[in-house]
Amino acid sequence: MDLGVERASSKEGDILILDKVPTFFSLEGCFYLTLRGHNRYPIITKYVTVDMGAIPYLVNGADVMAPGIIDADISIKEGDIIWVRDEKNLKPILVGKSRESGERLVSLSKGKVVATLHFVGDALWNAEL
Repeated sequence: MDLGVERASSKEGDILILDKVPTFFSLEGCFYLTLRGHNRYPIITKYVTVDMGAIPYLVNGADVMAPGIIDADISIKEGDIIWVRDEKNLKPILVGKSRESGERLVSLSKGKVVATLHFVGDALWNAEL
C-alpha cells in the first residue's frame, strides 16, 4: 500500500497528512495523532473518559474539568498529551495536555485538569484537503 504523505505548515504548527487525512499535528517539536488519526489508528493508552454531560462543552473547546471525568489511564503523567473519549461511544473527541497524573485525574473533584489542544469541530477537525 502506497501512502500519499504531505506536510503542511501554518502559524500553529505542522500537520502530516496521510492519504488526504490530517493525521498528525506538531506541538513543541513532537508529532501527535489528530482526532482523525486516533480514529484511523486507535490506541488504548493515555485516555481520559468523560461523562456525556461534559460533551457539549468539550466540542466547543472547553478544557476538561475534573467533575466530568469517570475514568483515566493511570499511566498518564502530568504534562502528557492525552486523548479524551465519551463514556457512551468511547470515541475520541479531544486531544489535550494533562495537568495531573492519571490517578489524580480520577480522584479530583474540582478544577481544570486537561488543557484542550484539538477538539471535534475546531479548524483542524474541519480542514478540507
